[in-house]
Amino acid sequence: MRKVKTEHYYDLLPTLEHRPGDIWSDLPTHGILRLSTAAGLVITPACDLQNRKVETITYLPVVSTHQFFASAFFAATVVGQVNHLVAQLSGPSDVRIPQLGRAAAADELRKMQLRITEFGEKAGNDKSHRLIERISLGVAHLHGSVSTQMQGASLDALRSLFGEKEWGAICEKLVRNSLHSGLHFLPADKQDPDWSGVVAHSVVLFRCPLTAPIEIFELAQDISLSDWGVAMNSIRDATPMAGAFKLRPIKRMRLQSRFMADILSRYIALYGRIGSPDFTQETVRTLSREVGGIE
Repeated sequence: MRKVKTEHYYDLLPTLEHRPGDIWSDLPTHGILRLSTAAGLVITPACDLQNRKVETITYLPVVSTHQFFASAFFAATVVGQVNHLVAQLSGPSDVRIPQLGRAAAADELRKMQLRITEFGEKAGNDKSHRLIERISLGVAHLHGSVSTQMQGASLDALRSLFGEKEWGAICEKLVRNSLHSGLHFLPADKQDPDWSGVVAHSVVLFRCPLTAPIEIFELAQDISLSDWGVAMNSIRDATPMAGAFKLRPIKRMRLQSRFMADILSRYIALYGRIGSPDFTQETVRTLSREVGGIE
């Protein structure tokens, strides 16, 4: 069986017709990410795109793994590790981080950093100092993930926070699509950056679907169109979203159909489940004691 390499993932010369798997650059994120634009993977079914049966195209943002690690989407993993390290300290019990909402996160993290710093000044052994150093790295990372432009994480800091073994396991899970059901890994296409559609190893964000009028994508592929700003202004009254397309999107490549099928099946599975509310932690403890016959 042929080994799958990154070059097998993409059709580097896609046709002009719209197809699921098309990867476009410079698509607006409408504030759902701390990026004004991102690459996007088209997921609208081929049967709807054929002969322009639909008026919109739906796409999923594609961000680099560096950007993902610096985002709120990875924050829960960092929070879990920070709290794990805090539990190993024989010190303050009021510095555990809750799952953070973005609005109050920065203030809460500043307070936690102060408490950790105060404890560090009193800690008298090397183990505590090492733990505090790692916790501080995690808190600083979280602060950046909620308060700055979505640029990229310090991989050295994350490696120190999690430790070599655990960090390696996280990265392997990311590549194998077993880290989180809301993500799908895409390898870098190894093209010249000026032409590349996936410049660096990236992830598709299943939980951030976006939609735009198909007319804008068709105009973007019109080679006779020389002034993008004028074109967008001309349709802005009928298509208000045109104002968000400050940059002209470019179709860079197309994901090969066999890999696109896997993405769509995982995407559908994520949204196709009904689910039910979880028990509270207190209820879980009570039920566990009852099941185990624990008084």
